[in-house]
Amino acid sequence: MLTVFRAYLRKIKGTIIFSKKFASNWLLNHKAKKYPGCYNTETIIENGRHGHSCLCSIQMDISKGAIPKTLGYLFHAYPASGKSLYFKHSTKDEALLVATVDFDVLKYNFSVSPSGIIIATPISHRGAMFVNKEGVTYQLFEKQLMQPCGWLYNSGVDFIIDESGNECCVFAEYAHESDLGFFVWKGTAPYTNENCWKTVFHQQSETDIHHFHQIKRDPWTDVLYLTSGDEDAQNKWWYSKDYGESFHLLNSSELCQWHPNTLRTINFIFTRDFVYWATDSGSCHSLNQIERDSTSGLLDISTRKKLTRLPYGQGTNMLCYLPDKEMLFLYERIAWSHDFNKLHKKGFYVYVWSIKNRRLYRLIRLRTENGQWGGHRGKCYQSYGTEENCVMMGFSSDTPCIITSFGSNYKNIGTVKYNL
Repeated sequence: MLTVFRAYLRKIKGTIIFSKKFASNWLLNHKAKKYPGCYNTETIIENGRHGHSCLCSIQMDISKGAIPKTLGYLFHAYPASGKSLYFKHSTKDEALLVATVDFDVLKYNFSVSPSGIIIATPISHRGAMFVNKEGVTYQLFEKQLMQPCGWLYNSGVDFIIDESGNECCVFAEYAHESDLGFFVWKGTAPYTNENCWKTVFHQQSETDIHHFHQIKRDPWTDVLYLTSGDEDAQNKWWYSKDYGESFHLLNSSELCQWHPNTLRTINFIFTRDFVYWATDSGSCHSLNQIERDSTSGLLDISTRKKLTRLPYGQGTNMLCYLPDKEMLFLYERIAWSHDFNKLHKKGFYVYVWSIKNRRLYRLIRLRTENGQWGGHRGKCYQSYGTEENCVMMGFSSDTPCIITSFGSNYKNIGTVKYNL
């Protein structure tokens, strides 16, 4: 009888907690006004005669002291497997064939350097790296004991110009299958030889981190920032002031007074005056702002401000900054938990944050099957808007679209675009 009573109390307690979180999210969405501007969404299953529908990389410039600009978009076929890569300079252009490779594009991450060189690594395991330069593909580390594994989305890779004027690529490993731990790799253009590459930083799996999340360059200081997750002690930030040759701990749950999940983030957005991030956590979900130290140029941990609370049970996969609108777009998803799923059976909201008005707006409500985990979880994300004020992301077989709101063919959607 006592056991039954205790089970009943646990059920009542769970119901009360669930009700509080539901009410909290309802109040937040009631307070967040509907986005006052015009917008629409486009979903791409087949894009033109090529069927190049999955956005897999975005080529960015690496100018110093300016918001990064988009130079072009790389696509591969989806949902059908293929070996062709297509490129276009703007969303209005027709994508043209730029490379044909001899590996399955669905199983690889891609990144296009500012100079136009395509780098590919396996998504889920260690394996050979492929580099395509001017239509010629080079296979690296095919027989080496030490092989790279893939980065997360397009947040775990970036490019920088070193002190000698060389273009360099840095990427941080994410794939879960890693008995060797996780490495940060650095390569120097043209990237086509194994001697161009080296590992520069290492963390042991589970004891140190679960995996790396991002490595990104601050365009105003050329400092590289590296972040990791997922559990409290694994959420850490590092920095490099020597173009990725070495990394030093900047912040962790032991060093700051923040909730540990405040450190868990997928990407930073850099502007001239502030740096923004949103948390990839369903239990401590917030949008934040931080300043740089005027002397060192590093992020000043003491200046962190919580701009707004975000819904419990959701996480922000990435942010996109639209400079013309002074606005942040939040790629929202449902976090991983049965309790979170129950909260979002009727859908989840996508938000934008007005930097000028310091206000959160509801953009659109989307649904997944029974509130299941996922949402804007894909392969590649636009993180800085263009003159067209569009926000675009790609899905893949590793992280397929599960947003039922996009229509009956939602599982086959390779790219979604928001026009704001």
